[in-house]
Amino acid sequence: MFVVMLGTAGSGKTSLTKYYSEWLKKQGYNVGIVNLDPGAKVIPYKPDFDVRKLFTVEELMAKYGLGPNGAFMKASDMILEYSDKTLSHEVFKRRYDFVIIDTPGQMEVAATTLSLNLRS
Repeated sequence: MFVVMLGTAGSGKTSLTKYYSEWLKKQGYNVGIVNLDPGAKVIPYKPDFDVRKLFTVEELMAKYGLGPNGAFMKASDMILEYSDKTLSHEVFKRRYDFVIIDTPGQMEVAATTLSLNLRS
């Protein structure tokens, strides 16, 4: 089962991802975790897939001369560009009881994340 964490910036999606995944694991479930927030500085869990290994908001700002909002919009496009690479990752193929997907708080990027998941 895929569980997508949605909400505005600062609403607790990342914390909920951490604590919910820990709770599920204690219940005996096999849990995969995906971080799709390219702007996260620090995350309190170890993701099985981390979009920041492909690109970060800071990298996009420097490479394209963008501000933070523009970089998040570019990240939205790039999440779709990398969708084949993302969806071919083991976390989406392996048989997990739950895969928890932590999304960014910027609604444009979160909407792209949803469309990525709906394509699979």
